[in-house]
Amino acid sequence: LGRYDFVVVGAGSAGCVVASRLSGDHHQDPGVSVLLIEAGPSNQVFQVRSPFITCNHLQNSQRDWAFRTVAQACTDDRVSHWPRGKTLGGSSSINSMLYVRGDPRNFDQWATEYGCDGWSYKEVLPYFLKSENYVGPNNAEGFHSQGGPLHVSHMADANFRTKELSERFVASCRAAGISHNEDYNGASQEGASLCQCTVGNA
Repeated sequence: LGRYDFVVVGAGSAGCVVASRLSGDHHQDPGVSVLLIEAGPSNQVFQVRSPFITCNHLQNSQRDWAFRTVAQACTDDRVSHWPRGKTLGGSSSINSMLYVRGDPRNFDQWATEYGCDGWSYKEVLPYFLKSENYVGPNNAEGFHSQGGPLHVSHMADANFRTKELSERFVASCRAAGISHNEDYNGASQEGASLCQCTVGNA
């Protein structure tokens, strides 16, 4: 393999960012060499590059580590599939290109209960905003931004072929008593919402 200044093992979302930051314009020495290693086959295939259409083909595939949980007492001792990506891009390559940051309460729990300084939602939100180039309805002001490297689009865009079906699903949820959430990457994640995706015009 040769010699490298840095070796990054794991080319998921975080590993790719680390490798990018260590190399090129982000590093003081543009001649630095970085090796990024990932298990599994290439992500340059239709199943990975086509959001929503082929998501069932990626779970439990050669691009999924296909972990299983231990028996969960709260689910009558069921064992659940815990998909984790095994290809360049990691789990972001097998999640149908959905963009979901995580519940703000979980970040706050890391900070308050587990002592993870700097990991409260208020502290990590600026980094989400810095990374994002959001194109969609601004239903949650202060929770989205433009200009970052990660293109985030919204299912409300008429260019999405599944827009009408998705809107009907959200309407059905409302009819069933599930609250509507305009933006699950806003202040709260609870409720039925149209998806946000890491999809953009090439």
